[in-house]
Amino acid sequence: MASVSFDKSTSTRRILFVDGDGRRRTIRLGKATSKDAQSILGHVEALLSARLAGSSPPRATALWVADLGDTLHDRLARVGLVEPRTAPETHTLGALLEHFAATTTVSASTRLVHNQAERSLLDYFGEDRALDTIDARQADLWRAWLGDQDLAPATISKRVRLARQFFAMAVRWRWIPENPMAGLRGGSEANSERTRYITLEDTQRVLDACPDARWRAIFGLCRYAGLRCPSELAGLTWGNVDLVERRLRVASPKTKRHEGGDARQVPIVPMLAPLLEDLYDLAEPGEPRLFPRLGTSDNLRTTGLKILARAGLTPWPRLFHNLRASCETDWCEAHPMHVVSAWLGHSPKVAMKHYLRVRDDDFAKAAGLESGAKSGALVAQKAAQHVPASDGKNRKQGSQPVDASVFMRELAECNIGLHECKVAPPGFEPGTKRL
Repeated sequence: MASVSFDKSTSTRRILFVDGDGRRRTIRLGKATSKDAQSILGHVEALLSARLAGSSPPRATALWVADLGDTLHDRLARVGLVEPRTAPETHTLGALLEHFAATTTVSASTRLVHNQAERSLLDYFGEDRALDTIDARQADLWRAWLGDQDLAPATISKRVRLARQFFAMAVRWRWIPENPMAGLRGGSEANSERTRYITLEDTQRVLDACPDARWRAIFGLCRYAGLRCPSELAGLTWGNVDLVERRLRVASPKTKRHEGGDARQVPIVPMLAPLLEDLYDLAEPGEPRLFPRLGTSDNLRTTGLKILARAGLTPWPRLFHNLRASCETDWCEAHPMHVVSAWLGHSPKVAMKHYLRVRDDDFAKAAGLESGAKSGALVAQKAAQHVPASDGKNRKQGSQPVDASVFMRELAECNIGLHECKVAPPGFEPGTKRL
């Protein structure tokens, strides 16, 4: 059926055979030994017989074909003895980042951080760069390049961490055998230069400078309840507010993808309650949300900085995040860490890394000195620990007392039709004694 031909002039061998259509075929073997040529000849005859009979080749021949190099396999395919091999798909960096974004669900703010890390990779490697050409050395060069971009250490650390995450997904998908970014160390993501502890005196100055109850509630919910701004404030409804039990149900878009992280309960401390009552007095009838326009037409940071200037305060970085962190710092002195972490909606590890602050009162207390004024830890501790039973009359100092039945009746009339809106789960819906 087939034979081996030897060309003395070139010292090369070929296999000659006639296919099922009667055409003479040649498979060039190059400078193969006689023994190797005879071995190949046996498998070629087995493949030819299987083709003519329309059956599968013997198992030994099938295994031999599977282990063939691309060159000889291609020559067998060209004479019709085997099927051509499909070229392996080349996965690019751009494809990885696109697929990663499509298969992960994150908040809009987190998506923005991801986009910045992706841009750093694309600017250095290029969108069409094949993943299998990026090795550990290339990763080290990219890390060094980041250091030359005038970025904060915390920013570099975050982008390195995300790069490890991107390429780990490529390994999981078996696009690449190993993660070239695995050995990179980005450093700490905490930036001490952007952390501030906001005292209660400064918070009160800000509240006094606010133009209306709406802005007082925004600052108060961040400083006294530790809410994320604007994402968690935008979702608040009056059905989430319970002034009788002094609890606030907070839906968290940032953590909703984690089990049990879609919502949490936060205590309403005495300093916050009158701010919420004042905000309710301004609510439009039938409006379920505390901040109907939040996240659409507001520029919170710009207006917030103007309020700080009006209060005579130097603007601090990360305007609302540091208010939330200051709240957690005070709470941690009065309550166990696991309780505070549940109220704030993150783990104790995250709290230690990104939220807890060292205050001047901490140094004074350790040194045995009198702490400054009534600000800081002591006042915050008393406010957090002492939550008196509400009789519906808690208002700002100087306000006229409000009868509880009248207040709740007005609330019920204002909230006619709220059954058509989303409210909290059973146990947190407004009743005859709740906001």
